[in-house]
Amino acid sequence: MRVSLMIIAGLAGVVSTTASSHENAWTQWERLSRERCPSHHVDLICGDCYLFLVEDFDATLSVSQQRDVRRIADVKRICAEEWGGFGCEANRSFIAYEKLGLMPRFVRYSCRRIQCEEAAICSRVPNF
Repeated sequence: MRVSLMIIAGLAGVVSTTASSHENAWTQWERLSRERCPSHHVDLICGDCYLFLVEDFDATLSVSQQRDVRRIADVKRICAEEWGGFGCEANRSFIAYEKLGLMPRFVRYSCRRIQCEEAAICSRVPNF
């Protein structure tokens, strides 16, 4: 019984650490975007727009960086159960950018590509 509780507690720690790192990358992107271009309200883009933003940014990376992002993000495995929107994919890319030191570059790119006036109402978004 005691061993079972220790295993469950250990697994809960792994899950919460994983969830926490996911939130941290997204939160970091939002915070840095607000600091770099507060008038652009980058975090207000539509849910599907995240995918286009990530894909556009990834196209600016070297082949080896793209490979590293895909490896770390591991979208096919981790987001396999997602059935609505692209939040999981974007989040995994944000985590990869953070781990690879690409987050500042991604923030600069986001600020150049996006400007929103209200939630999901943007005068400038990545091309669809």
